[in-house]
Amino acid sequence: GKTRTVEALADVLHGGPKHLLKVNCGEFQMEHEVAKLIGAPPGYLGHRETQPMLTQQKLNAAASERSDLTLVLFDEIEKAAPSMTRLLLGILDKAQLRLGDNTTVNFERTMIFLTSNLGAQAMQHAMNPSFGFGGMVNSAGRDLGRKLERIGMNAVRRKFTPEFVNRIDKVV
Repeated sequence: GKTRTVEALADVLHGGPKHLLKVNCGEFQMEHEVAKLIGAPPGYLGHRETQPMLTQQKLNAAASERSDLTLVLFDEIEKAAPSMTRLLLGILDKAQLRLGDNTTVNFERTMIFLTSNLGAQAMQHAMNPSFGFGGMVNSAGRDLGRKLERIGMNAVRRKFTPEFVNRIDKVV
């Protein structure tokens, strides 16, 4: 549902989900794999052969005639190596990314989405308790939405650093 929501937004803004730059963070679980996003710096073996995934040309190609706003999705961010979140700190703070060849990518006209399943198991348990007296109480009357948000944000704060969490504008 989360990824599909961003794809639907790309469909509304640009006329199709192909105008969405998607980064599957499950492919970046090891620290060295994050170099695929920005490219290797000069002097490293394979520097010229590997093209970075996040270039200005790819960001511009994800926009359309209908909207110059680019959508970038980091899918399942909790699976990414910690260096991915350090990379995102600069993007979320200054709207810029410096690639391995020292060129700069401008993210000023970009909406960045991060999807995650952090806290999903605890949320499931809160909605359907299976142990003790909680399983017999109807939770529909309680403020379940606020409780689920608190569970999710606590899971996010346990996983990510405060400076990363503070750069997130909106949690849905």
